[in-house]
Amino acid sequence: MGGMGKTTLARALYNSIFKDFEGSAYVDDIRGTLRQTEKMVLLQKNLLSQMLTMRKEEILLNSDAEGSRIIKDRLCRKRVLLILDGVDDMGQINSLADKRDWFGKGSRIIITTTDENLLNAIGADIHKVKRLGDPEARELFRKHASGSRNRIIKGDLVDRALQHTRCVPLALEVLGRAFATSEENEWKSKLDDFAESSDQSINKVLRVSYDALDYKKQQIFLHIACFFNGWSRRYVEGVLKNCELLVETEVNDLIRRSLIMDENGTLRVHDLIELMGKNIVVGECHGDVAKRSRLWRLMDVRNVLSRDVGTDAVAAIVLAPPEPEKIEICSDAFKKLENLRFLIMINVQTDFRDPIYLPRELRWFEWPECPASCLKLTYPDNLAVLAVRRRLFKEPREP
Repeated sequence: MGGMGKTTLARALYNSIFKDFEGSAYVDDIRGTLRQTEKMVLLQKNLLSQMLTMRKEEILLNSDAEGSRIIKDRLCRKRVLLILDGVDDMGQINSLADKRDWFGKGSRIIITTTDENLLNAIGADIHKVKRLGDPEARELFRKHASGSRNRIIKGDLVDRALQHTRCVPLALEVLGRAFATSEENEWKSKLDDFAESSDQSINKVLRVSYDALDYKKQQIFLHIACFFNGWSRRYVEGVLKNCELLVETEVNDLIRRSLIMDENGTLRVHDLIELMGKNIVVGECHGDVAKRSRLWRLMDVRNVLSRDVGTDAVAAIVLAPPEPEKIEICSDAFKKLENLRFLIMINVQTDFRDPIYLPRELRWFEWPECPASCLKLTYPDNLAVLAVRRRLFKEPREP
């Protein structure tokens, strides 16, 4: 995932060994560059100018194809070190380091990326950067938090910092700088603010993998981040398949892109990535929760369903509080939720006054505490699952 220190490690490695090679280049700012663009040619010029110790202005390239040919011709007999930082498309590798014979024997090519698919495709040896251990995380946070005044940070505050950041280096650095630029009496509020909404610079880094997804995979990721962190993978895939959203390969792709994890059949999302996903949904409409695509907070679900203020923007509602909760729902609560695809309410009780009409697009309705007698299925053929009063009235369809 972003923010784990891949670039920092690559830069440190480069600085420590580049003198052992006949030529070296550290090429960054690659992300988002596609083949046959002017920026790709600039990257090729950057690579050649570092390798050949020439000024970029002295290197004339008319296209990325010409740049690839010159890279091979000029470097195929040199033992070089090349680092490509932030790769997110196979075309970038093809234009900058397509074949092993482009470079001389003993050369080393190092690629940093959040997309494991790219590394598998070229048969690369993969090193997964893990989060820092506790001692290293404490040292990094204190380094940035103490600032020039070398202030001492109390142990309980450091413990909370490690808890909120989950020992991700970028998060530790950003939160540490927030401590360094504030007074001691503000530190607790800085921690509280960070827990509610991580810093924009962190979100920017974490969104790199998300922005590279196609629309369908973005929707699947947001469902998992907002609703299903810590849920059974088999169950989640069942929900999304019956909502015509998912095939297994797409979840595997999210795992390879470091956005989610599968831990013995349970889907996990890093706290910072979960928060990033939820911030994306909140950003759809800051002022009106009824105009967001997903609802997962008790107060938001209660406001929308009890006041009949829903809109066709809402695609999914999942509410599973740890303790039993009771909410009131008006009879027309779902009429305006025309695009609602699934609703899951666990541990939620309510007293219905009138029959409730379910929307046409609904595919999955799971509410164990809901009395079946209160439901009016206007379009029952669209439902894949109807689970109420602890009984499954309709078996899931095969995807």
